[in-house]
Amino acid sequence: MSIIELGEVRDEAASAPAVRRPRAAGRPLRSTAVLILALVVLPGAAPLSQQTVSVLPGIAGRCQASPPMLLCQRLDGTTAFWRWRR
Repeated sequence: MSIIELGEVRDEAASAPAVRRPRAAGRPLRSTAVLILALVVLPGAAPLSQQTVSVLPGIAGRCQASPPMLLCQRLDGTTAFWRWRR
């Protein structure tokens, strides 16, 4: 068994807490400016989603799409098949 010397026990008062520097007056303004800049710039960085809306006359509405193909049932019960290019 070993004994480790950890030092002496003293009865001293705790040291005074360190004095903090005063906060910079412009920090809230800078933080707000960076937040507004991020909110303005970041949405523009995302690509815009594109939706194509087409009306297919005479279609019953039961369609299956697997790009670049579209298969729909016509009102008369027959099936219609389309291919499209992007």
